[in-house]
Amino acid sequence: MQKVLDGAYVFFCDKESLTPWLSNHCDLAITKEALLPFTYAIGLPKESPYADIFSDTMLKIDQSGLFLTWKRKWWPRENSCLDEGKASSRPIELMDLQSAFYLIAIGIFLAAFALGIENLLLARFCVPKTKLNV
Repeated sequence: MQKVLDGAYVFFCDKESLTPWLSNHCDLAITKEALLPFTYAIGLPKESPYADIFSDTMLKIDQSGLFLTWKRKWWPRENSCLDEGKASSRPIELMDLQSAFYLIAIGIFLAAFALGIENLLLARFCVPKTKLNV
């Protein structure tokens, strides 16, 4: 790890093993592309009575999403270095939206004012001057 931190070396390893390094050293980075997909296996003696039980149990744990839950709870987060400058979020309240309501009110007022001026101008200049004889 020290050779990698000095900048003269590159280390090839699976992503799960590098995640604790990344959470402790923010100047390290990993590639987004996977070179080789690593899979893990547990060795048991040949024809062990536990092989089928263990395989079925591991498959159930994987399909139920328990591995991901454990990983989120116990494994260090990958982007903990990015979280240092990240702003916190909060729910939107009515006071946060008040400027939008102000803009809507101003728009409605200007539209009503323009409509009133238009009606006054139409009433004054567009009235026909001829009278109908009945």
